[in-house]
Amino acid sequence: MKKTILLLLLSVFSIGISNAENLVSVQKSDTIIYQGTAYSLNSYLLKPFFEKHPEKKLYGDVFTTDLFRGYVAQFEIIQNQLFVTDIKIKFSDKESIDNYPYKWVSVYDQIFPNTTKTKIDWHSGILILPNGEMDNYIRMGEAQTYSDYLLLEIENGNFKETRRYSKKEFNRFKKRQFKKFEKTNKYEELFINLKSNDDFGDDKFIKSYISDSVMEFTSKFLVE
Repeated sequence: MKKTILLLLLSVFSIGISNAENLVSVQKSDTIIYQGTAYSLNSYLLKPFFEKHPEKKLYGDVFTTDLFRGYVAQFEIIQNQLFVTDIKIKFSDKESIDNYPYKWVSVYDQIFPNTTKTKIDWHSGILILPNGEMDNYIRMGEAQTYSDYLLLEIENGNFKETRRYSKKEFNRFKKRQFKKFEKTNKYEELFINLKSNDDFGDDKFIKSYISDSVMEFTSKFLVE
């Protein structure tokens, strides 16, 4: 039972943002525009930026359990590059007539002045975009699954490749991706690091955890 709970809390990747703070409520996603279509983005691409520049992060005066990070961002693939184009935070709105008396205010210009877009050149990885109907939802751990997925490979903010998978195809891809990853030095280093943590238990459990979370540990497509 302990291992099951740990696996859930330590980002068992069933497509969705895996983060312990998300256990309270489903977190509002950032969005990304790709080829003219807006998709939910299951990654927090600005997190490394704000960790490096905490003085840049701005806060509204409204707290809700569906937005622990305090902002929503919009990204876009423009000329094969990944940019952030807007950042909004919540402020109270006493003039609102609905049940949610707050308003979204753009603070992009204050964080990235003198530009309309900023390249996310610190990010390398595979962005996973739900591209179909949600067919499963587990509130704890935010483990949603969808009928289809769009995958974008990004290297240092540059768009490299896109793939489209049905849910079954995506699950098969993850298994093949893990088999390839398992043969790399990075896998060995990760395995040794996790094994040094007593909470991860035996080798079988560690391997299962890495397999389930393989998309978090691989930054590019390893298989055709």
